[in-house]
Amino acid sequence: MENNIIRYGSVDCHKTQHYKGFLESKNISFEFYDVTKDKAKAKELKSLYKSGKLNFPTLLVSGKKLRNPSDIELDKWLIKKGFTTGTNYAQNLKFTCGIDSSRHDCGDAIEY
Repeated sequence: MENNIIRYGSVDCHKTQHYKGFLESKNISFEFYDVTKDKAKAKELKSLYKSGKLNFPTLLVSGKKLRNPSDIELDKWLIKKGFTTGTNYAQNLKFTCGIDSSRHDCGDAIEY
């Protein structure tokens, strides 16, 4: 599996620009393809989806496809794939599942 990040989107898309800033704030390098201007990259992005639609923004993190992820979800995959270290969000969440917390940790169900 490749150890890189690809960001598919458009320079005119605010969410695409959000991910640019998010990755740059962590000093993580990435490739960017503007699928509204590059037909070959648009076709490449469409091939990632069964629908064949131009779904952007989409990020590939070492081959893991993320369609418009939340910051927490993106950070989780950046940590998992070794691009950065950071907060284990499960440790910082307050769960109220109703099970005695001395016997059960809801955070165990979150994959990191």
